[in-house]
Amino acid sequence: MSKIYITPTEDLFDVIDKVMREDSSEIELMIDTKNPILSNSLNLKYIESEATKESKAIIFVPKDDEGKEKLGMYYDQDIDLNVNVEAGASEVYQASASKDDVASGFVSGDILEHEEKKDKKPKLKKLNFKFPKINLNAKGMNKLFVYLTGFFLLIIPIGLFLVWWYLPSADVKLVLKSENLTQAITLTASPEVTEANITEGVLPAKLISAQQSLSNQVLTTGSKEIGEKAMGSVTISNKIDEEISLSSGTIIEAILSSSADILRYVTLEPVTVPAKEGSTSGSAEVSVEAVEIGGDFNIGSNKLFQVGDLDSTDIVAENTDGFSGGDSRVVKVVDQTDADELLAGSMVTLEKTVREELNNNAKDMNLASNSVKVSVIEEAFSNEVGAEADNLSLNLILRAEGLVIDEQVVKGLEDQIKPNIPDGFAEIEGSKTFKFDVIDSQEFPKVIIEYSSKIGKGIDTNKISNDLKGAKTSVAQDYLKNLEGVLEYAIRLKPKLPDFLTKMPRSANKIDVQVEYR
Repeated sequence: MSKIYITPTEDLFDVIDKVMREDSSEIELMIDTKNPILSNSLNLKYIESEATKESKAIIFVPKDDEGKEKLGMYYDQDIDLNVNVEAGASEVYQASASKDDVASGFVSGDILEHEEKKDKKPKLKKLNFKFPKINLNAKGMNKLFVYLTGFFLLIIPIGLFLVWWYLPSADVKLVLKSENLTQAITLTASPEVTEANITEGVLPAKLISAQQSLSNQVLTTGSKEIGEKAMGSVTISNKIDEEISLSSGTIIEAILSSSADILRYVTLEPVTVPAKEGSTSGSAEVSVEAVEIGGDFNIGSNKLFQVGDLDSTDIVAENTDGFSGGDSRVVKVVDQTDADELLAGSMVTLEKTVREELNNNAKDMNLASNSVKVSVIEEAFSNEVGAEADNLSLNLILRAEGLVIDEQVVKGLEDQIKPNIPDGFAEIEGSKTFKFDVIDSQEFPKVIIEYSSKIGKGIDTNKISNDLKGAKTSVAQDYLKNLEGVLEYAIRLKPKLPDFLTKMPRSANKIDVQVEYR
């Protein structure tokens, strides 16, 4: 690694010259703090750029605390600059950021770059000059030498002058301040209007719909006991002097040996039992049925029964034949949970399907999702809750409706929404955004439309080119620095010429002015 010290009086081109003459691929470059080169980060960037072209790495070393500060500003980041070095010291200041990470803002008052343009040569008019015929003897050779010497002494200065006059070109870059310009309006989307009206705040919307059906089935999980009731007849005996009338549904209970075995039956028709005659009890027969299903109510003959709440010593019933027909079994039935779960699952599946179809029906229009309403058109179960069934089926039909907004209609409002641009300003190309959002509302959705762009002060680049032609670089820098609205500027001259010959091109066509906005 080689080390180079730059004195306060050496200029940018002296630095480049020293760097190019070094054989080492890594160079420590200490620029005296008083040298103007350090006052502009573009100079340092230019030095790095030229060194990179020759595969050389530049390490800038601060001379003192002021140099540390300037180099810190160049790298535009918080870097530990706690180094204590003097001219020629070996401690190194080197940024951790890559070239691409370093800010590249333009700083007034400096020439960015001088480039050799090897592929362009001045166009010289062909001289129609004829040499006189010379005899190639000794005397003729002397004349030829004189002519040739005179010719070259004439053509070389002319050629150099033409190169100096016509070949230079310049790129001027200006950064101007930009301003944000935004306009926003809110419109109500309604199917009841046919045209957009910003004054009334309405926007046409179209009501679209979709309908889907679904058949679904689940296994039932409920169960219950079913069967037949035991039936028979009893003879009621009346041992009192008055007849007894019994209504249909009178309870009779079998009198069994165990008090726990109580079997109840009911009479199936009204009956009147006559009073006793002498010592003979009055009697009447009546059909009875068990109060519950099941085979437990099938009993044998000649059983005694308590009749209602009558005293069994006065009124008693007895079956001549046994009771039969009682039976029971457990079967699967529809439970309320079966119906609820089948409906809920079917609703989720079908609602998703019908919403997707509604979106498809919207096509290229914007569907206001908050306006979508789903309703049940049909809900039919195959069985009621409690019915005996192994399976439960459901036929479900849903209908979805929603409002769509034609994006082209919204875009057609751009000219009406576009903010007024102040005089002397222009909209920056590519900065415009035009967007809209749909938000929910109690009745109809609201549409918020926003137009935003950046504007910048207009500038006459042709006038700038004409004003700069032929000017000294210092004059050109002052001119650009004082232009209204200019935040930053930079000048790049091509090719490299000695300082005393460096000027802006003499032709405005050779000065390319580019404008950017920030």
